[in-house]
Amino acid sequence: MKQYKLIIFDLDGTLLNSIEGIGTAMNVVLDKYGYPQHSIDKYYYFVGNGLKKLAERALPAEVVDKEGVEEYYRELKISYDIHYSVGLKLYPGIAELLDHLSDRGYLLAINSNKIDHMVRKIARDYYGKWKWQAVIGDREGIPIKPNRIGVDEIIAGAGVKRTEVLYVGDSEVDMQTAHNAEVDVAFVTWGFRKLEDIAGQKVNYIIDSPQQLAELLI
Repeated sequence: MKQYKLIIFDLDGTLLNSIEGIGTAMNVVLDKYGYPQHSIDKYYYFVGNGLKKLAERALPAEVVDKEGVEEYYRELKISYDIHYSVGLKLYPGIAELLDHLSDRGYLLAINSNKIDHMVRKIARDYYGKWKWQAVIGDREGIPIKPNRIGVDEIIAGAGVKRTEVLYVGDSEVDMQTAHNAEVDVAFVTWGFRKLEDIAGQKVNYIIDSPQQLAELLI
């Protein structure tokens, strides 16, 4: 077992169950324009690549082809600021996991494709008990995951080696991000994607519960 020093977490689907708020926000936009809404369950496969890609996936294809998504993306950002907290909750065992890691001196970070100010707000309001080495979301003009730039920035700030980093996420985007950044990765099965969704991806660990991850990181 490697000795890791820095644990980088994805946010949505890994630390946080946020799907209801995301789906509600997009459905409000769809309803405003008279387009069909989606069940919350469908949003599990719309998320992962940021709000702009979410809007593209949720809108009717003919609308995207004809008009693009910029107007709807702007509306979605406003709607999400209002509705983000609908159903928002930490997954069971996450608080205990973060306590465990903090008590043992691990550096902790968040790397998300959610809009940066929302990532910081959620980190402050829901995870303020714990110290974070870095909290990074979708920032204007900077590529999002699976680009490695966010991970590189976190590693540089922490002053650790890539071999001392474990990335923890719940989607193929997270697996690709870790691969691009040349760090080890753990796939968590309690999130938005299923194990079969990451078939063919390089994964170092498959984790079924926060307790299992805590036992791995002693």
